[in-house]
Order: sequence, then C-alpha cells, then structure tokens
Amino acid sequence: MAEGIRQQAHRAGRVDLAQTPTPLQPMPGLSRALGSAAEIWIKRDDCTGLALGGNKARKLEFLVEEARAAGADTLVTIGAVQSNHVRLTAAAARACNLESVSILFRGDSAPAGNLLIDRLLGSEIEFLPFGLDESTHERVDVAVAAILERLRTRGSRPHFIPSGGAVPAGCLGYLRAAEEMAHQVRQKGIEVSDLVVAVGTGGTLAGLLLGVDALRLRWRLRGISVLPEGGAAGAGIAPVESLARDAGALIGYDFHQERVDWSVAFDYVGPGYGVITPDAAEAIALSARCDGIILDPVYTGKAMAGLIALVRAGAIPRGKAVVFLHTGGSPALFAHPELLDLLPTG
Repeated sequence: MAEGIRQQAHRAGRVDLAQTPTPLQPMPGLSRALGSAAEIWIKRDDCTGLALGGNKARKLEFLVEEARAAGADTLVTIGAVQSNHVRLTAAAARACNLESVSILFRGDSAPAGNLLIDRLLGSEIEFLPFGLDESTHERVDVAVAAILERLRTRGSRPHFIPSGGAVPAGCLGYLRAAEEMAHQVRQKGIEVSDLVVAVGTGGTLAGLLLGVDALRLRWRLRGISVLPEGGAAGAGIAPVESLARDAGALIGYDFHQERVDWSVAFDYVGPGYGVITPDAAEAIALSARCDGIILDPVYTGKAMAGLIALVRAGAIPRGKAVVFLHTGGSPALFAHPELLDLLPTG
C-alpha cells in the first residue's frame, strides 16, 4: 500500500470500538482431520470484543463517527431477527452514549441469541410486518422512512445505517483488517493462497478486495454467500465491486478490480438465509471438536463448509495456507437448537 494511502486509511474518521489486532492462529486439528496437505489458519474477528465480538465492530468504527459528525443522537439499523450487525450496532450506540433503534424483519421473536442481547442493550425494537424473504428494496425503503420520520417527530436525530453496514465508509474497516492480516502473515512466515469469508451484504468482502488490491497481495478471495444469488441486490445493496470502488474513493485511492482474483460461491446457501444445512452442521461440529472453535449456523458455519469443500477437492496448493476469516456470530447459535439434530455422531 502506498504510504499516502496508508496514512489516509488510518486517518479516516473513526471511533475506537474493536479490540485489534485479532489473533491469526492455525487450526491443526481440522487440517489433520481433513488430511490436508495445506495449512488451515483462522483470523479471529469473533474476538473484536464489542458485545461478544464480530466483524461489524470494524465497520462501525467508521459508521458511528459518520453519525456523530452528522449530529445524530440515535443509531438506526435493520436486519434479520438474529442479525449480528443489529446486535453490534446497538452495542456501539451504548458505547458511544447514543440511543439505538433496531428494525427487524418479521421472524421468531423468542428472546434468544442476538435478539436477547438487543433487548439487554435496551435497543428499541421495531418489527416489520414482513419477513426477509418477502422484502423488496421499495418495501424496505418505505418502512424505514416511516420509522425515521416518527423518530424525528418525537425530537430524535436518527442516523440510518443500512443492512450489514454495507456502505463505502464501513468497508474501510476491512481495508485496515487486510493490512493487519498481511502484517501477521509476514510475522508468522506463512504463504497464503486463499482467504475464505462468509458473504451476506458484501461489505466485508468489498473492504478485503480494496485491501488486497492496495497492498498488492497475491491472495485469492473466496466469498461464500449465505444469501441466494441476487438476494443482496434485491434488498438494494450495491454490488461488492462498487462498494470497494467507492470506499477507495473516500481515501483517494483508485480501486482496480482486475488486479484481484476473487469469486463468490452460492453453493452453500441451502434452502435459504438462516436455514441450517447438513454441510454447515458438519463444519460447525468439526471446528468445535478438532480445534475448539465455535461457529454459527447462519454465516460462519456455511462459510467453513465452503472451505472444507475446497480442501477436500485439493484446491489449496500443497505447502500453502488457507485462511478462514471468522466473522463472529456465535450468539445466533443459541437460537438454533435444531442444529443438534443435524450434528454427526461420535
């Protein structure tokens, strides 16, 4: 990364929310269990600290600063009932002496997992009259606009953060994370061929794309989608490459997509968002039983299923390392007891 870009990335306005650097550590048990000639490593962004951690803490450092600069006193965001982003936005609000409003798609409202933590944080919960699978960009926009207007009418100064924090400023969190990982990789003397990450709204992948380009890293970025193809676009989220380009523009950097080897796979979504698959259940069990790593059934379980399939197919070169970005989400595990029915025995 050119020194000027490095300085701008670090000077971009942000608040201190995430405990970084997070660990980069091997998964020797999983490597052995898969008989892999490649090393499996894990980047522990489940350890970012804020309200049980997760990748959104890095994004919210920039997004909360935007809200404060705009004079907001209330953070408003939207997501599924078990949204990690909603949980961490509510926590970021409390950490920064702001109010919080969580707009949730209709779903199981039992106080478990992330929803339990949302309520513990005192976030004001607004349930939409439709589920995530029934949503459209237009329908969501109308509902959000009505809630924001109601908040303004009562005297609040709300700042809306779109689903997943998938906006250019939020992507800068993973430009910084890419630099952090590159430094750790050099320190540990490992040669990374692939980086695997769960993809929902795409802001994390966009930030990594920007970082890999800016740092001229020779990593293949393998996104494993947890939404059906077209799901993010249908909700009004900008394409990953557009997010990366616009994030780069914030710091005066011209993003070159063609310099990065990247892809997004939709093979591990299963019946839909938040629906546990047998492959995800196997990945969760293997990670826990081999290395004591806890994954969730919505995001990281499906992403790890993708990594395991890559390793089993021999897609990682011998002697190279594949890094799994653990984006957090473990609270959602406690809202899905049906996972037990899919776990392998033994």
